[in-house]
Amino acid sequence: MGLSGSLRRVDWILLGAVGVLMTIGFLGIASATIRTDPGGWLLRKQLLAAGFGIAGMLVLSGVPYQIYRQYAPALFAIGVILLILPLLLATPIRGTRAWLTWGRFAVQPSEFARLFVLLAVAALFDRTQPARRARA
Repeated sequence: MGLSGSLRRVDWILLGAVGVLMTIGFLGIASATIRTDPGGWLLRKQLLAAGFGIAGMLVLSGVPYQIYRQYAPALFAIGVILLILPLLLATPIRGTRAWLTWGRFAVQPSEFARLFVLLAVAALFDRTQPARRARA
């Protein structure tokens, strides 16, 4: 499928709503930190994170859903492992062991685990769908 076919499948209303919400968030960060962060470091950090998120969305939206369904159990297991890792490896930050850090880079594994649980539940519902239709 070419680019024009891919553009027809885009939910433009949802994409527009995400864009509006991101803009509101950026404006909120800018206005809240205008005096305390004159260099705009926090806003630039948020813009960079949004850029990574948009790039990830574009890449992942090109993957057929059957692949997600196939790998959902393995991704769920990876999510569980990711939730255990901070308990074993993380140093406390503000009294909690929720972050894994590598130098200046820190990530909360629960964010990935949330996505993996969502995929696993969707795959479970998809697998039980024929059984539910037969009962109806």
